[in-house]
Amino acid sequence: MNPEAIRIGLQYQNFKMIWFPTFTSLGFWRGARKPERGGVRLVRESGEVLPEVVQIMEMAAAKKVGIGFGHTDFQELLPLAKKAS
Repeated sequence: MNPEAIRIGLQYQNFKMIWFPTFTSLGFWRGARKPERGGVRLVRESGEVLPEVVQIMEMAAAKKVGIGFGHTDFQELLPLAKKAS
């Protein structure tokens, strides 16, 4: 989750969608019952959406760009959806 990369990408006219991690997400590996593999985290254990993820969501909203939550699990999906509303 790199806000600077998103900032650069948003400068392109045809930039329409931001995809959060799929097969590299922590939620994917938890769902596969292999959480020891780690993965990209979007939400803290406490349920708080990570600051860099919030920043990316705010940039997407400002530019009216879609966000795909990727292959996460409900543990991360619910806080992300609440933050998006």
